[in-house]
Amino acid sequence: MNALGDGEEEEVESIILLILEGMLYTVGSIFFAIAAFFMYRCYKGESLSLSAETELSAKEFEMRPTQKMSITPDEFRT
Repeated sequence: MNALGDGEEEEVESIILLILEGMLYTVGSIFFAIAAFFMYRCYKGESLSLSAETELSAKEFEMRPTQKMSITPDEFRT
């Protein structure tokens, strides 16, 4: 014997499908917004990289080799 009637079972299935459809539209909207952002940057002639491009002054560039660097497992000094 089924705990849910035929009408209630269809209602539950329709709610699940409605939630999945909403999730699909949400993910699609996010991807569309990201693509539109990169297309806008390309249209304006900017670089597509998102990293901050900082330039060093002459004094900072000269001090660069003498600065101490932290040693992490992904860095090896010889």
